[in-house]
Amino acid sequence: MRLGNGKFENTEFNSRLQPVQIGLGSSASTQNVLKLDYEYGTAGVNNGNITKQTITVPTVGANAGFTAVQTYNYDELNRLKDATENVTPMGGTASQSWKQTFTFDRYGNRRFDEANTTMPSSFVNPAVTNPTISTSNNRLTSPGYAYDTSGNTTADAGGQTYVYDAENKMISASNSSGTIGQYFYDGDGRRVKKIVPSTGELTIFSYDVGGKLVAEYSTIVASSQDAKVAYLTSDHLGSLRINTDQYGTVIARHDYHPFGEEIFTAQPGK
Repeated sequence: MRLGNGKFENTEFNSRLQPVQIGLGSSASTQNVLKLDYEYGTAGVNNGNITKQTITVPTVGANAGFTAVQTYNYDELNRLKDATENVTPMGGTASQSWKQTFTFDRYGNRRFDEANTTMPSSFVNPAVTNPTISTSNNRLTSPGYAYDTSGNTTADAGGQTYVYDAENKMISASNSSGTIGQYFYDGDGRRVKKIVPSTGELTIFSYDVGGKLVAEYSTIVASSQDAKVAYLTSDHLGSLRINTDQYGTVIARHDYHPFGEEIFTAQPGK
């Protein structure tokens, strides 16, 4: 698919229509901006679980390229047991970036196996903590948490409160200073608008005919900066991987832990 900035998104599938490669490049057949490769195990044991993900980032300016290989192992119930990432800088030697290992309680709640989880200090979010969960209602029991009758979290330990619509979608979030976000959805349940009352920032989300998020249009009222256009390239889960501007220049790259926590690190290019 050709984006409005001249870059091309391309996806390759296997015989089971599982994505095996997602790329962004300067032509329909290249991945010279970003390449994501996926493996599902050998023939006969492919049950849909991804066993390996390879992220290839080229050298851009002063930021040296690298290859990050994430491997995944599962238990007999197809629950993720552990995930490990090894990073090889361009022309360098591979080293472990992080590792997460999990255990599960009788309800299926996931917990960190802290003794076998490694999060380097270079990460901005390195902390590994396990919450306390009630055995009677299977909810977090940490001070400050509250829930509605549908089980939605209406308050958390950080003092934030949340409001939901009849379809259990969050429509507002607030803290002690007031409303910090308002959210709007279309008939298919996709978020189409976000408002930040404190700044007047308005963000519009645009989707293609397949329901894939392809662009965000954002403006900040009374700001010296003009509204900017960004093109978004997502992975197989729909998680944002790279932002490019109207000229095709990379604005930002994103990487995640297996359950969606974004990785914030000082490593260039990540």
